[in-house]
Parts: sequence; structure tokens; C-alpha cells
Amino acid sequence: EGIFLDAFRGERYTLAQGKLLNATMKYRIAQGRLLEDQMESLGLPTRSEVDEAHRRIYELRKELKALKKQVAELKCLQPNGEAPQPKRRTSSQKKGE
Repeated sequence: EGIFLDAFRGERYTLAQGKLLNATMKYRIAQGRLLEDQMESLGLPTRSEVDEAHRRIYELRKELKALKKQVAELKCLQPNGEAPQPKRRTSSQKKGE
């Protein structure tokens, strides 16, 4: 075991591991680009498009949660327990904008 321990702690092993890791990462990046191109050519959603959709859904959920909280707070402020209705503009008010 001592021989293996010395080998794993050695500079040659560390450099070899670093080179392997770098090559692996380059391969993964190239593989991802190739897959994106193939998916796009087939008319299927790409990984980046799906990731963007998930990010947007997450943001919308956060926004919805904040709006629900605001509505609940406004309901507490109303004497009848209902949220206040927004004022609607008439057509003459819209023209003056």
C-alpha cells in the first residue's frame, strides 16, 4: 500500500490526472455542442432552450408567489376581507396618456 500511496501523491500522477481531467472536460464540451447541433437540426428543443424554459418557469413561480403574498396582505387591510379591485380607465383617460 505504501508504494501506491507514494505513486498517487507523486507529481507525475498529479500531472497525469490534471491532463485527464482537462481532456475529459474538452470532450464533454464538444459532445454537448454536437448534441445541441443535432437536436436543432431535428427540430427538437435543445438543452439550452430547455434550461432557459426551466429558468423562466422558476422566475415566474417566484413572481406568482410574491403577488399572492401581496394579495393576501391587501385582503387583510380591507374591512370586508376582499382584495381591492383595480380602477379601470375609461377610453377618455387612455387617450390622455
